[in-house]
Amino acid sequence: MKKLGLVGGTGPESTLVYYRELNRRIHERNGGKRFPELAVESVDLYKALGFVAERDYEGLEQYLSKAVANLEAGGADLIALTAGTMHVVFDRLRSKAGVPLVGIPETAAEAALAKGYRRVGLLGTIFTMEQDFLSGAFVAKGIEVVVPPADHRALVHRRISEELEYGVVK
Repeated sequence: MKKLGLVGGTGPESTLVYYRELNRRIHERNGGKRFPELAVESVDLYKALGFVAERDYEGLEQYLSKAVANLEAGGADLIALTAGTMHVVFDRLRSKAGVPLVGIPETAAEAALAKGYRRVGLLGTIFTMEQDFLSGAFVAKGIEVVVPPADHRALVHRRISEELEYGVVK
């Protein structure tokens, strides 16, 4: 079985979900006789979001590239980012990585297409909802992407950054 690497911390709560679910599902698929080899390289969410807010994508790429390189050095055969917003530099990271990177946009769009969805809703950070780095994968497959109106996008962003990232679910 391949060793999986996760660039985490860019949503500490989502990193926990990925880690838990990967362990649970692989354990189940192997008759309760195996857990995956996983490595997590945790980065600072707020530092990463600072790069995004400033549209300093080169800085973000350099920051996340260090995490990817650390996972590669630790023996990861496959790496995934654990937050949608960080996919703003995914193509850049993938082109420089020495191992395959799995992307949320492509994977989610393929799953939606397989289920026959023609229209999906997109919730995420304001950056994710207002740019096309995530929605573009859906549009390329002929799937319409709907985001909330501006005032609701701001509310969703606040709920993510002020509640969900701290494990608060109301």
